[in-house]
This record gives sequence, structure tokens and C-alpha cells, in this order.
Amino acid sequence: MPRIRRGDGTLTGGLGDVNPALLSTTVTQSGNDTATTLTIQTPVTVVAGRGTSDVMEILKVFFYFDIGVEAVASTVVSLKCYLSTKNFNTTAPSLQFGDALVFAGASCISQTTQVTAVGEEVTQWNMPIVMDLSDGAGHGFLVATSNIYALLGSANTSATNSCRIKILYRLKKVTEGQLTSLLLSQNQG
Repeated sequence: MPRIRRGDGTLTGGLGDVNPALLSTTVTQSGNDTATTLTIQTPVTVVAGRGTSDVMEILKVFFYFDIGVEAVASTVVSLKCYLSTKNFNTTAPSLQFGDALVFAGASCISQTTQVTAVGEEVTQWNMPIVMDLSDGAGHGFLVATSNIYALLGSANTSATNSCRIKILYRLKKVTEGQLTSLLLSQNQG
């Protein structure tokens, strides 16, 4: 019987990649319209001196906003969720989605134009918001840190909101040189 030959990693550039897995979590605001950060532990364990290390390769992120929005006439309502390798605590990144350490995010922004006398006009958003971090050739976004952070912020919702996050990822082996570069770039600030 012939032996089954394993791929050489040319599709993903890896040295023995594994099948994708799903990491699910929920970030909930600590109060109405407050910015709140959740620490998410990654499956990355860095061990120096082995020649290679496993890092997290994020392929897609799914954002599900649980919105408790009440419409107020002529009010702009917004919710934003960022994923980052930096803990921004209770302050949104100054460059928002343009910040170098923010690798994924989603936002919902709406302006209510009128509220009828009979009832409120409520805005509905299509969920989930999906962010594809792959390049179309099987390469995703590499994370070498032991934690990533989800920051949820909102404005004018008058509610405590939450965002359910599902991260489609796989572990990928990288060389020590690649690992060092990743750690240096993802631990800035």
C-alpha cells in the first residue's frame, strides 16, 4: 500500500499547518455607551530555542453586535469593535481602524431621521459583519502574542451593548526569525 504524502506547505507557506478552528468570545460594555476592553487569550505558546514556534494565523473574523438601540430623532448612533494586539483599555485607538496594532474591526453607524408618535423607529443591521483577513492564497494574519484585545465602544445608544466575536484561525509554524519580527511589531506601544 502506498504511503500518503503530506503536502509541502506551499499553499499556506507553513511547516505543518493544521486545520482551522473557531475561537468564540463576547465583549460586553461595563455601562451605557462606555468603551470596554476584553482580554482574549490566544492558543500561542512561545518557546525559544526550538527553531520553530506555533503562531495564530487568523483567516476570518465574524462580528455579531447585540444592539439595544432606541431611536432618537436626528441622532447618529454608532457601535465599533476593534481587535488589536495592544490593550487600549477604555480609550479607542486614536487612528481607529488605521492604527497599526488594530488588525480587524467592524462598525455600525446609523442616523435616525424621525420617530413617529405611534412608536419608535428602530435601526436594524445585517449580522454578522465578516472580515476576511486572508490574501486569497491561503495566507492569513499572523499573531504571535499570548493575548489579543477586543475593544467595544458606542455612542448615543443609551444602552449597554455587546459584540459576539468568532475568530476562524489555525496554528502555523514559523522560524525563530519570523517569530522575533512578529513579536517586535505586535508589542509596540
